[in-house]
Amino acid sequence: MLGWINNWNRIIRTVIFKDYELKQLMKIPAKTGVIQFTDNYFIRAGYTNKLLTDEVCRVVYSDIQGTDTPVSNVKRNMMTFDIYVKTDELRNVGDDGLQLRTHLIAERLNYLLTKERYLAETGYRFWIAGDWDLGTRTSGYSRYTIAFYYMKVY
Repeated sequence: MLGWINNWNRIIRTVIFKDYELKQLMKIPAKTGVIQFTDNYFIRAGYTNKLLTDEVCRVVYSDIQGTDTPVSNVKRNMMTFDIYVKTDELRNVGDDGLQLRTHLIAERLNYLLTKERYLAETGYRFWIAGDWDLGTRTSGYSRYTIAFYYMKVY
């Protein structure tokens, strides 16, 4: 279990947090460090009690235990990313007002998590499971979800 957590932290540190384009899309302040990034903007589900009130964007992700595979102690898991964006910031990316910031962030996450066969030399490979719109109870925000499969050894 600790191996997976260490590898996931490496992916956050070296792939997700280091990506300038993703941080621009999420409107992350320039001096934000990796801890502040994971505390306020890119949060593992269940690890925050801070209400979403002033961030332009927040991604809340969770790891869902998956299904058995033909290989014992290997499961196909799913990781979902719920992307919340302030509604008044949703359509102000670039010149095309039909492009939504939520979709662009999902597209960037898809690129970052699937660009290498085995991500950040961790041995983990992600592939897209799907993406969809979801409602939100957070007033003034829109929500979009993208999900990925990966294999996990237990």
